[in-house]
Amino acid sequence: MYKRQATNGSHITHVLAHLPNGSGRLYRGHILSKDDVISNMAKGHVYQTAVYRYTDGNWHNGAEIGKIVINHVNYLRTDADKTASDNLGHLLLIDELR
Repeated sequence: MYKRQATNGSHITHVLAHLPNGSGRLYRGHILSKDDVISNMAKGHVYQTAVYRYTDGNWHNGAEIGKIVINHVNYLRTDADKTASDNLGHLLLIDELR
């Protein structure tokens, strides 16, 4: 998963989500808005970060992504911290892929 942040870097606006193909590789990703991810999570979809291991050349499941709400604002996080910000770890920015 990759991310796109607001122009001021204050929050995540979009993610690039991939499905695993079962052999350590990922299918081509799709850009989803943060709102789409939150809506899909409410329907039971599960999102995780993906970690590339250079030692075996494969992608592996990373941390599960959850949603927290603080002051009526939704945030995506990979930890249970109640900080009012998005935190998906050290993901690359979508725009860095170009």
